[in-house]
Amino acid sequence: MKSMPRFVSKLLRFAPLLILTVVLLLLLNAGSSNLWRVTALQGAPFNPHGNYSASTSSCMTCHQPHVLVTDPETACYSCHPTALTHKQNECATCHEPHAKTDNAALIQKAIFGKEVRFDGRRFDGGSWAICETCHTTTNYHSTSANKTHYEDQDCTRCHPHTDGFYVNPQSCRACHGTPPGNSAHSRHEQADIGLDNCTACHPKVKNWTDKGHYNGWVNMADNKDLNQTAVCNDCHGTPQGVLEAKSAWRANREIEDCTGCHNSIKPGVLHGKTAPAVDQFWAVNGHGAASGVDCQSCHNPDAPHFTDASNPRLLAPPNELCARCHADSSRAGMDVSAHGNQAFDAATQDPFVETCVNCHNAHGSSNLSAIRPQIRNNPVAFLARTGEFSFDPPGDNNANDLCATCHTTTAHNRNPSNWNENPHFEGADCTSCHRHETDGVPGTADAFMPVGGCDACHGTPPPPASRNDYPLNENLTPHLIHAGDDPGQYGLECSACHNDAAPGYSGHITSPPSFQDVFFDSLNPGGSYDRTSRTCATVGCHSNGAPSTGQLVYKNPVWAEGATLTCAGCHNDQTNLTTGSHGKHLTPNYKDRGDDSIGCFECHSVTAQNNNNDAVANIDNHVDFQKQVAMNVKDVFGRIDNSAFRSNDLTCANSLCHSDGAASREQPGTPKFSTPLWGNAASGTCGTCHGVNAQDLTSGAHARHFDSSNQGPGIQSCNTCHSNYPSEDHVNGKVNFADGKTLSSTAVCNDCHSAGGAVNGVAEAKSKWSSGGALSCEGCHDNAPAMVKGVPAPNVVGDGSTYGFAVTGHGSKGFACITCHQKGQNSIHFDGVAQTYKAAADNYQQALWLNFGGLNVPITDSESYQKSNYALCYTCHLEPNQVGMGPGYSNALFTHSNPPPAGYPLQVDPVITSFRNESAQGFYFGNVPANIHWDHLDMNQLAWDSDGDGTKESKPSCVTCHDPHGVKSTADGVNYPAMTYADIGITHGQDATGAFGQVTKTGYTNRCNTCHPSAGIKYYRPQ
Repeated sequence: MKSMPRFVSKLLRFAPLLILTVVLLLLLNAGSSNLWRVTALQGAPFNPHGNYSASTSSCMTCHQPHVLVTDPETACYSCHPTALTHKQNECATCHEPHAKTDNAALIQKAIFGKEVRFDGRRFDGGSWAICETCHTTTNYHSTSANKTHYEDQDCTRCHPHTDGFYVNPQSCRACHGTPPGNSAHSRHEQADIGLDNCTACHPKVKNWTDKGHYNGWVNMADNKDLNQTAVCNDCHGTPQGVLEAKSAWRANREIEDCTGCHNSIKPGVLHGKTAPAVDQFWAVNGHGAASGVDCQSCHNPDAPHFTDASNPRLLAPPNELCARCHADSSRAGMDVSAHGNQAFDAATQDPFVETCVNCHNAHGSSNLSAIRPQIRNNPVAFLARTGEFSFDPPGDNNANDLCATCHTTTAHNRNPSNWNENPHFEGADCTSCHRHETDGVPGTADAFMPVGGCDACHGTPPPPASRNDYPLNENLTPHLIHAGDDPGQYGLECSACHNDAAPGYSGHITSPPSFQDVFFDSLNPGGSYDRTSRTCATVGCHSNGAPSTGQLVYKNPVWAEGATLTCAGCHNDQTNLTTGSHGKHLTPNYKDRGDDSIGCFECHSVTAQNNNNDAVANIDNHVDFQKQVAMNVKDVFGRIDNSAFRSNDLTCANSLCHSDGAASREQPGTPKFSTPLWGNAASGTCGTCHGVNAQDLTSGAHARHFDSSNQGPGIQSCNTCHSNYPSEDHVNGKVNFADGKTLSSTAVCNDCHSAGGAVNGVAEAKSKWSSGGALSCEGCHDNAPAMVKGVPAPNVVGDGSTYGFAVTGHGSKGFACITCHQKGQNSIHFDGVAQTYKAAADNYQQALWLNFGGLNVPITDSESYQKSNYALCYTCHLEPNQVGMGPGYSNALFTHSNPPPAGYPLQVDPVITSFRNESAQGFYFGNVPANIHWDHLDMNQLAWDSDGDGTKESKPSCVTCHDPHGVKSTADGVNYPAMTYADIGITHGQDATGAFGQVTKTGYTNRCNTCHPSAGIKYYRPQ
């Protein structure tokens, strides 16, 4: 064989390695005793860590084949990096990684030759316990039954695996808690005390095994127990304070007696800060002298205590806190307020408000009322309320006087002596005039202000000055009206006219004394007073009030005895006040009408006096440089409106005075308002409030009265019904008519609507005015008819008792007028013509406003019978029933020839109509039966004067003989058929031939005498 194939050559090159691999695999198959043992113990598949996790279920996690591992612990730390071994023992000393154990956590079955049993929870409690394998002779674990150490506990809570099962010697809290939960540890560790280091009170421990650390006692830093230790003494002050602190420690409660630290004998010291002493006068004249008051009444026990020694830890700001008790006389004995100068709001000195604690020490002092011995760095001796060491002792230089501490440069107290050697009640009790609470409101800062302000010294009013050249008695001058508090007086502050903040003011104390230093306040910056003439000038209080649309005008009143001013003294009164729109509102028509008068009050109700427009009712709203416009027209309209004057655009809104008058009606409606502009007459002219023509005046039934084309009388002027404008009846809270009366009592409506007769048309018209509803015809068309434009309404209703539409007319059958008459016809109802219909005009339907095609009148002689000529009547009275015949009857049978043609009378069936003749003895020449209705309607003669002008121009129609409104059926004492004209005289009777009807009258020229010139015509119709 010359050569081998290339792949065989390569195979032989790696033959040794392949052989070695095969051998190793055979050995592995033969079994390594260790691997087989693990497999045999654990079962297949091989899982060394007992299925702790998927990442530890492979040998390759810990073992590296064919690599010599020099550090057996490396594999363990690769997964357990935070675990530390105990006393340099290897992990395998205690753990069996291949799980050849029944113990939890892979703990070996035996450690150092001793049996171990571990269920994952119990570390000690028997010789087989894992910890007691080694710790049976230590201080904490011993076979001695009296040396137990947290048996049956999880030791790793204090001895973590991460620390190699050692307790960290730097952390007392690991065992004792953070902080220890017993006693008052947490109180000492709060932030402001800051005792968060155990060695502040306890001895330092290098190691938990130090002698004395585990001796069964709680040792303090001086190696004494709590009862004997002096560690508490520095912080808690006096022995009594220390004793209470130790007692409070055990009970874990707050210390109640603050003087244990806050005392002058041995105060408490913490962080180098000494507790302020409060004990010396606390129970003498401090708050401790009052029952029920302790430190926590004012101080907040939960506030930081030691971080800021200057922080008083008050429950509220001083004045507010003090007022909790001292605004209640039942607790404090008197009401008090803070000292300020708010009663003099324009004083020369800067305003100030002192807090209570600026002068008082709540813990007490050597002075009365706990007054501080030093105020504003000045010594103060206040030992009596009068005389020596009082508020202002007599004859001294005010060096240590309570009041002079601040008031050494004021008018009444000066250093070294009083002003001008004029003592001011020296040695007296200042609080008799300058009370601690002046105005009765403790919430205001006015303590020690003069009682009554300036008036306490100057009087109300001031008395005459001591100077002989001032002649006036101020009791008689305008002082009272300016400054008095009685009704009608303005109660102005003195500073309004004696303003000591004004430039040029000579000071509160004038020399020589005078109250004529008059300088006005900021509301009157240009005001001046002339002492010689005693007059004011350029003062807004005495002006016309700067009218919105006028010019500001000042008046110069004189200060004199008995001087008074009326409204006209500053601005014109209502007689001649013409600025803006005043003149329009205050015309004689409006202001001189008694209870309905319009004056100042109606627009300035919060200022003026009602029913007296020259008087001011509320002086608070007068001379205040404001224009209070507040409408109140209840006295005029009987109700309060929601009117408002808008000062931004000078308009008046929602005022009943400027409305359409709906609220003034006897049946009030919802008013519509206009918005007039003050000073603009055009904005309030006629037509801006309510309409004054047919297009705009649409409320109620106005539109019907203005209407002249259909149903209205076509009234042209408001004065037809109402009073002329202007008049006293305008804007008086009523709707007045031309006779000066209101709707319910006016007689203005009587002529048009007929107050008399069978139907009271006036009452109906008034009741329907607000709704604007249509009126019934009967109110005008009765036996006392309405008269419009001199023409009476035709009588339709009659007397409503013996005759008339409802008695003898269609109304008796339940029909209404509109059954035949159409309201909406384009005809003029009130045209002023008695007879609107004319035959020549052919306007019968329109003139009578007839429905349904109406009646065609006149009917000319060239027209043959047509149903449409009688359409309205045929609506109810059917044509066959009126002009038809019975079966076999022919209308042609009737003839007017005399004698009748041969063959008469013919025997035929009866006619249907009730107006017929059936006897040869009756009218119609024996031509029976005869349909008399047909005979008349088929007449070929112009036999009827339809418009009453004396000319017959129409064939007969239904209304030639019948009046659908009914007639006087008992005229002349004779009963005539209903709805048949009485002047025909149709009566009914009985004779030998039978029952008959008879025409009994002659002379009815416009209807029947063409054919019937005489009476006595009979026609028979069996009943």
